[in-house]
Amino acid sequence: MQEIDYTIPHDGEEFRIVKSGYVCGKVELKKLQISKNSTMYEAIKRINDTALKILIVAEETGKVIGTVTDGDIRRGILKGLSMDSLVGSFFNANPKTITEDNTEMAKEKMKTFGFDRLPLLDHQGFLKKIFSYELLTCPNGQKLCNNVVIMAGGKGVRLKPITDIIPKPLLPIQGKPIIHKIMHIFSKYGFNQFFLTLNYKKDMIKIYIESISEELLDVSLIEEEKFLGTAGSLSLLPQLNEPIFLTNCDILLDIDYRKALEYHKENNNEITVIGNLQEISVPYGILYQSNGSLIDIEEKPTLHYNVNTGIYILNPAVVERIPKNQQIDMPDVIKNEKKLGSKIGIYPTHEKWFDIGNWADLQRNC
Repeated sequence: MQEIDYTIPHDGEEFRIVKSGYVCGKVELKKLQISKNSTMYEAIKRINDTALKILIVAEETGKVIGTVTDGDIRRGILKGLSMDSLVGSFFNANPKTITEDNTEMAKEKMKTFGFDRLPLLDHQGFLKKIFSYELLTCPNGQKLCNNVVIMAGGKGVRLKPITDIIPKPLLPIQGKPIIHKIMHIFSKYGFNQFFLTLNYKKDMIKIYIESISEELLDVSLIEEEKFLGTAGSLSLLPQLNEPIFLTNCDILLDIDYRKALEYHKENNNEITVIGNLQEISVPYGILYQSNGSLIDIEEKPTLHYNVNTGIYILNPAVVERIPKNQQIDMPDVIKNEKKLGSKIGIYPTHEKWFDIGNWADLQRNC
């Protein structure tokens, strides 16, 4: 039995990155086809079963002669057709299709004509795949199209001399480069569109990204001409319509980022800082004094702080206010926004947080 091309979102460690954006889930081609002699009831049931919002009306040979969508059924009902009416009485005999396997062309065509499914046919008129608009913008099929920006251009000075050879984003954590781990965590929660900002040893990182180009992620690269700090390269992003995540490339925090985004929106924050509860043991006795007199000694206390993880959520307006192509760090961006009266929120977390910014942390987490 012939099968349509498909993508499968994966929750496990092994996952694929596909940039094509076609129908999600393994769907047999036969289940997508319907005869023009079938009834409206059968068409409705088939659309509900496949959950793809479209059926392909085909001859017995499989050659495509039209399509049926939710809209076609809705218009048929409004015209007074019954559940026993034949597909031939309401299907679209002249649907928009495409014969070139080009995702950008498909997305532009769907955007122009205002529909979200586009059949790809071969030159003989047989179905090859179905492009899905939401999958082109959210490859795993979820309505989470927010970009994740990973700052991957730093020199990794604290990890010298190893970063003289290998850039920090490619350092292995439990067998995989940390940048791969970061993308995997975000993809689990429906965020599959990434921008990587590159500078130091960028060619090595580009080669690695190319090597995983068959996986289920959409990765774009931004190359700095000079070092722009931890926020400056955000000014090089294309125009944004939704909040973005910003993360350094030396940290791992496995939380439900969907909930963090919901928190950000519900609280009307311009910036949300992802915090993490950390326990710090002080190996000394802490002296408490007043005017030079000892009040108390606390021996080796354990302190708890909500620390900055280096992961942020930023609204598009904040990104637009970042100086173009100038070096600036996130703490300075936050200070500037506070001066403007922007609301800055904190999203506290308690899950395990990996930071490989120095040798001790790297050795502990490898």
